[in-house]
Amino acid sequence: MSIKYLQVRNFKCFDYVDFRGFEEFSGLLSRNNVGKTALMQAIVFVIGGLRKDFGGEDLLGLIRVKFTSVQRECTVTLKWETDEGKVVTFMRRLRKPFVVDFDPQETDDESGSEEKEEEEDLEDQQLIRKEDQTDYYLDSRKVSRRLYMAEIRKLKLHFNGEQAAVLDLTTVPVNNKMISSIFEKFSGSSRHGRQMRSIQVEIDAGEEQMKKLTKIKEDIEKEKKKSKEFYLLKCFHLDQMISEKDKLVKNRRKLEFRHPPRIVQSYPEFRTVAEQENQARLLEPIPKEWGDYEIKKKLRELKEGLPGIQLESFSKDKDIPTIIEKELACEGLLQDARKYLVDKRKELQEEADLRKQAFNSLFIPVARMSNEIFPEMWGVQNGEGIQVFTKDEERPWSGIRVELKERSRMAPFGTCSTGQRRMVYTAIVFSILQKTKSPIVFLDGIDKNLLDRNVISLIKYLKKERREDQTMLFAVSAAQIRGFLNENEIKIEELEVED
Repeated sequence: MSIKYLQVRNFKCFDYVDFRGFEEFSGLLSRNNVGKTALMQAIVFVIGGLRKDFGGEDLLGLIRVKFTSVQRECTVTLKWETDEGKVVTFMRRLRKPFVVDFDPQETDDESGSEEKEEEEDLEDQQLIRKEDQTDYYLDSRKVSRRLYMAEIRKLKLHFNGEQAAVLDLTTVPVNNKMISSIFEKFSGSSRHGRQMRSIQVEIDAGEEQMKKLTKIKEDIEKEKKKSKEFYLLKCFHLDQMISEKDKLVKNRRKLEFRHPPRIVQSYPEFRTVAEQENQARLLEPIPKEWGDYEIKKKLRELKEGLPGIQLESFSKDKDIPTIIEKELACEGLLQDARKYLVDKRKELQEEADLRKQAFNSLFIPVARMSNEIFPEMWGVQNGEGIQVFTKDEERPWSGIRVELKERSRMAPFGTCSTGQRRMVYTAIVFSILQKTKSPIVFLDGIDKNLLDRNVISLIKYLKKERREDQTMLFAVSAAQIRGFLNENEIKIEELEVED
């Protein structure tokens, strides 16, 4: 596999450039701020780079700002020749303002279904639709990103969903956490990490719901206790009222039985019914209703003190079964919530196991390899090796530690100088690079913050250790090493950009 040419239009600082200097091992030489990094970014762009590959920069910022026309656009074209001799042309175009005139679903066909499934697994389609504002072309035919990326991945320019063709060495990690993120990125464990964070959010929401349901259950218990007291006291009160009513009825019957004869015998003149009733009213009055002020007061206090969860405080005896219904419903919800949390915690553990497996599949061999190649890459005078280890074997991504061994002592990564951190970082990146199968690799900024002798040592190592089937292009700014490159017959491409 090889690149035939790279054509860039209106991209960053480039008005137009047609680059064809891709040999097995060559260098790109220019002064600083001329366009080496922009050329590397153009390659990242054409192989499907998104905002995360440009440090979070909006893709519209890639368009060269030179003219004040309303319609501006940039295009990057990559012509690739496969091992079978087939030539494929990839072109990606970015326009401002962006006009939607194409439905990607219309041109997708059933061919390459395996690649489509892989694409679904490796990319967040919702995020892509939100931030991607570009058109994709395969051999001058407009296609969807999904089909475009399926063809790009056939070239093996990606590793675990991350582009591995362009490695930026201009920015060096300053702490162990940033080193951990590199392992997560290239091991593919970051996808499991995002899934774990999503599951943890669901677990937190479930636990919050459990707290609310538990509080509701406690309130229902209080309401149940209060309503029981209220019910029993009301039953007692009704029983007393019934008992008193019975007594009243009996007494009235006795009076009705005794008084008329007494009235007639004592007062023979009262013979009419009206006269008898008037005379009866003069007798001792009969109570009509029994009432206990203290009991009524207690009933009122209990009624006012009922919590009334989700329903108004009941005021009738028929509302009492509602308490039981609420209690049963709450218990059912609690059981569902407990089962939900158990399932989610199990799912979280499964994702953690997958994350650990993916992380260790890259971390273990790279940790060993980087320790071995460091003295070969930089010389023993710069360090006898590096130790990369983790403090938590169950969660290796959370506790990466890097130490540089120099003069029989171990120097923590954070205490190393900028040059030492760059050398450690380069050794780790090259070890990761050896795990990828990218047929072409672009290394940007290999000479930044390094002495010339260390840059020369690195170039010698890269030339010696690169794979035979791998094309490697490195970018340097140090003109002092031109003599070394010429002596070792390393091709140099000069890059100049006119404003």
